[in-house]
Amino acid sequence: MSIHFVTDQIVFLEQIDSTNDFLKKLVKEQQVKEPFCVYTNFQTNGKGQRQNTWQSKKGENLLVSFLVDSIKEIRLLPHLNKCIALGIIEILKSLEIRDVSIKWPNDIYVGDQKIAGILIENVIEGKHIKHCVLGVGLNVNQTEFNGLSATSLKQILRKESSNEGLLQILFDHFYKLIHLNEFEISERVNKFVYRKGKRVTFQREDGIKEYIVDTICNNGNLGVMDGNQFIELEHHRVKWIK
Repeated sequence: MSIHFVTDQIVFLEQIDSTNDFLKKLVKEQQVKEPFCVYTNFQTNGKGQRQNTWQSKKGENLLVSFLVDSIKEIRLLPHLNKCIALGIIEILKSLEIRDVSIKWPNDIYVGDQKIAGILIENVIEGKHIKHCVLGVGLNVNQTEFNGLSATSLKQILRKESSNEGLLQILFDHFYKLIHLNEFEISERVNKFVYRKGKRVTFQREDGIKEYIVDTICNNGNLGVMDGNQFIELEHHRVKWIK
């Protein structure tokens, strides 16, 4: 396996099974501290939410995992999720891409097509966070998605973009965002909630239900309106249908 230190905080691997798994191994061996990330051209076993795999063509997308070990309060785990999502969103906005949103809990959309996904894995010791690994897959130069509802920067901008350039911007931005006030981050995130104000169908444990999407709460739940009642949905208990 070829390992290249781009800087003392950024490692590049030509190919790896999973950047999340590789970074967790480095942390376990006490080799790295925040700020630090690992990125690759190709993952043989890339991970997505709900035990899904991340589909990506070799060298065409940004596949990266970030380490956070400075934030210890468990209640701030949703804050980290919002920060990485906001970092991606604000990069897309800086490229003048319109209709960008966060599809709760961990996908970034342009219109109704997915452009990025996030996977966070945490190590908890007692009542505190030991560290978090935040994996990101951003569709950059890929143009074929085998019938999936997905898009990429190349499809939108009609030109190729540099994975390395995007990584450096996201690296700098993300590590600034995580130390901002959690309520400020929530306010910024809630400007970009997918289907906000619209009726959405969810699969719940007790059946199918429609709600109007309202907000992403400070605790990471999705706030929705059920008639005149505001309720919160937990991501591991519901699934988007349409």
